[in-house]
Amino acid sequence: MSQIIPPPFKVEFPEQIALSDRIDGERTNVAASEKAVGALNQKVNSLEGYQSGDIKIHNGTIATIPSGWVLCDGANGTPPMVDRAIVGAGGQYQPKQVFGSDVRGTESRTLSAGQMPSHGHRQSGDDRGGRGSNRVILHTNGARKAYRTHAAGGNQPHNHGNIDVRQKSIALIWIMKL
Repeated sequence: MSQIIPPPFKVEFPEQIALSDRIDGERTNVAASEKAVGALNQKVNSLEGYQSGDIKIHNGTIATIPSGWVLCDGANGTPPMVDRAIVGAGGQYQPKQVFGSDVRGTESRTLSAGQMPSHGHRQSGDDRGGRGSNRVILHTNGARKAYRTHAAGGNQPHNHGNIDVRQKSIALIWIMKL
């Protein structure tokens, strides 16, 4: 418990101590004023090793964002980082460039004959003719004829359904120092 000692009082120090309103860290015989210590503490507490505009990941909720930090949601001069991942800029992408899409899936497409899988249709028959079998008769009197099938498939548009190509992820909050 501290106690105020009324004047006159005398405190002795081994060397002369001066009172200062600034702290520079060089002098050993100076006592800082309460105002100087308060200003230095405020500056140290506000920096936290980060400068204004620095962005970091917050492993909490929006309600627990620390004082002096804001959600990177496109407001307050922050980049729109909600539901986004980061990619290194400088090559294909410019700094602060927003790209990508939430849409995934496939589009319908009509296959051409060249795009259809290679396939053939076999025919079988009986060249002995007139015997009452259930086989297709290809020729009956020794004359050979070429038979062809009609095109298979209807060349209808189709798709292959949605495919999720996202990497395994965890959702965290991007925050920016004011």
